[in-house]
Amino acid sequence: MADSGKDSTWYSNLVSFLSARFAVGIVVLVPVAITIVILQFVFSFLDDFLGPGIESLAGRSLPGVGLLALVLLIFSAGLFAMSRFIRWASTQIERIVMTLPGIRVIYGVGKKMTDSFSGRGNGEGFGRVVIAEYPRDLVWSLGFLTGFTRLDEVLHAFVYFPTAPMPNSGWVAVIGADRVFDTDVSPQQAMQAVLSSGLANLQAINRSVLPELAPMVNTDMGADRC
Repeated sequence: MADSGKDSTWYSNLVSFLSARFAVGIVVLVPVAITIVILQFVFSFLDDFLGPGIESLAGRSLPGVGLLALVLLIFSAGLFAMSRFIRWASTQIERIVMTLPGIRVIYGVGKKMTDSFSGRGNGEGFGRVVIAEYPRDLVWSLGFLTGFTRLDEVLHAFVYFPTAPMPNSGWVAVIGADRVFDTDVSPQQAMQAVLSSGLANLQAINRSVLPELAPMVNTDMGADRC
């Protein structure tokens, strides 16, 4: 019986070890594979489109024309996107889009999600890692603070909890802000912990009260003094 228990433990540990690393490998390789496929498609298109014309002008075969065109295209796109004119033009286009009924709703939601993933705005989004006593007392979960709301006049926090090992799936919970705490965990560390199903564990997590609760705490203290 003891040997059977040891075999079962060894097997479960092996399955957990292999599945966690397999999942992390997928997450790492899928974006790389997609990038390679896209670059290969663009390379073939540019080589077939520009190759014959350039070779006819040069009067001889020029291998690697597609690769050179791809490098120049990527560099030009980056240079173009970073120019002040493009940033100004994108701002003007955004203003026009936000005046269009229907479209502005879809665009507005998409922009909020983009800002949230980048952690821009009011310190919210997927750039702010929090820990909450959730889904029940004495159980703590790592998540990303994405916003605030008031429920029955009480401040609550929107927290996105990613699931392991695929953080793109998860759920949003509305939790009392007094049960949510800021942490010293970076988004990268949090993602590593999720992707590895806890194998890349955090040595220590330091938590602190949300600064958004400070005005409420001060008000309560003033009321107690009175």
